[in-house]
Amino acid sequence: MMSGKKMFLVLILFLFGLEGYTQKYRIVSGGTGWKATSKYSIGWNKIWFDDSGWGVPSKSGYAGPAGLNRPPGTDTMWVSPYSDTAYFRWSFELKSNCVKSEWQGINGARLSVDDNYELYVNGTLVGQGLRPRPISVLINPYLRIGKNVIAIKATNNGGPYFLAFGVDISYITGPEIVLDPDKYICEGDSAYFGPKDHYQSYKWSNGQTTRTMMEKKAGKYWLTAKDTALCDWVDTVELFTYSHKDVVIGPNQTICTGERAVFDAGKGYTTYKWSSGDTTDTISVNYSGKFWVSVTDANGCFSSDSAMVETFDNATVSLGEDTILCKGDSMLLVATFPLSVYKWDDGSTDTFRLVTEEGVYSVTITNHCGSVSDNINVDYITTIDVDLGPDDFFCFNQKYELKAEAFGADKYEWSTGDTVWKILVEEPGTYTVRVEDKCGNVAYDEKELTKGLKQHLMVPNSFSPNQDGLNETWKPIIRTIGDYSLKVIDRWGKLVFETTDVNGEWDGTVDGKPALSGNYIYRISLVDCEYQTEVYTGRLTIVR
Repeated sequence: MMSGKKMFLVLILFLFGLEGYTQKYRIVSGGTGWKATSKYSIGWNKIWFDDSGWGVPSKSGYAGPAGLNRPPGTDTMWVSPYSDTAYFRWSFELKSNCVKSEWQGINGARLSVDDNYELYVNGTLVGQGLRPRPISVLINPYLRIGKNVIAIKATNNGGPYFLAFGVDISYITGPEIVLDPDKYICEGDSAYFGPKDHYQSYKWSNGQTTRTMMEKKAGKYWLTAKDTALCDWVDTVELFTYSHKDVVIGPNQTICTGERAVFDAGKGYTTYKWSSGDTTDTISVNYSGKFWVSVTDANGCFSSDSAMVETFDNATVSLGEDTILCKGDSMLLVATFPLSVYKWDDGSTDTFRLVTEEGVYSVTITNHCGSVSDNINVDYITTIDVDLGPDDFFCFNQKYELKAEAFGADKYEWSTGDTVWKILVEEPGTYTVRVEDKCGNVAYDEKELTKGLKQHLMVPNSFSPNQDGLNETWKPIIRTIGDYSLKVIDRWGKLVFETTDVNGEWDGTVDGKPALSGNYIYRISLVDCEYQTEVYTGRLTIVR
């Protein structure tokens, strides 16, 4: 049960609504807003009828005294040119179902017509007859929230032609609902709508029940609100959306050092703003990072997009210089480069390779920018050899160079006390060297240098090329430090043998045939220890 205090409050609010109404529409003949025609159309008195093809009424030629033939405050109207039948329509919208209709203090609509009339409210016949004198017709029960139409059919046979009509339609409670104006937003954005004033309850057409509605979908929306007198108020708004093409700059990109990434936001936007500071539709960058663009179109609609750029360096690899290891040692080869894959010569894909035996090792590194390879030769030392060369003759007043040819040697110890790999000596004698590599392997060699002998004492004076295996060839034992030439001439002065090789030998043939037994002359030209050219000649005998 409602308490007396609450009932008193409701009564005050209700009475305030009844006494404080305000006029919304004044529908009066002679005023603007009427449509008129003399032609009948199906549905002419319905709300949905389209009267845009109708004209407007004209002032009637007959007015008559106010209050007698027409309601006070009205004028008369008809169609032009005059016709015995005329049709009239007045369309309007109401936001509340709590309304009052009257004309100058009298409930209902007031009208008069010569001769007959039919009065319709929203397609419903609410009054008809012959009324040359003003009459009141109650129309309140037929009014509705939303679009309404008052339609009148008037007929007259021979004149005078006139129709007079008047009604004031007013809200009896309030305040009148007024929603925010229609709005335009960009696709994806949201808009808020709400009434100017506060009401007891709210129900939006999309189901929301708060005073303020949020919506992002284009369309018409209406609010039904109840005031303190429990009267319904309805108002409509429309939300429009601008179509906007979201900007797309493409996928993330990877580039190599020296290359550039290009992003294209597309044409057709009004403004462009890139994270790089550019304001063009495209940008070109050569460094890593996140890049974004914001664009606006002609309607002010906004969208943005972003993408990443990752920069790769061109891969590099170095396994080092070729190397020598000692027996039993191992070596770890390492090849690393960011964001790369690896392939060694044995097919393995690790970043390292353990070497335990000699060979050529290679690796290929591949990344986004391509491939690069390197190799290394690894040798193992098990023994070491040293060679001073054959014994030799020593020239007077000259220095002789001794070289310890030993691959991989790390230490040298000469009988002279020297510790380098080559030395100069000034006297004949026997010289020794000891070499040692880094693995501890040791080798020795010696070389005897003999005083130089007289060259002519080293030239044999005969030989016997008779296929018995003894003295089959002839060769002078000569040492020279420069050019060398040997020629053999027979008794008739014919050259039978010639060589410039200090080790060259004559086999006793001439043009592939055995030379005749007998005496021959030889001539030797050489460079001696003092760098002087010497020539020796002598006799040679072939004995068969």
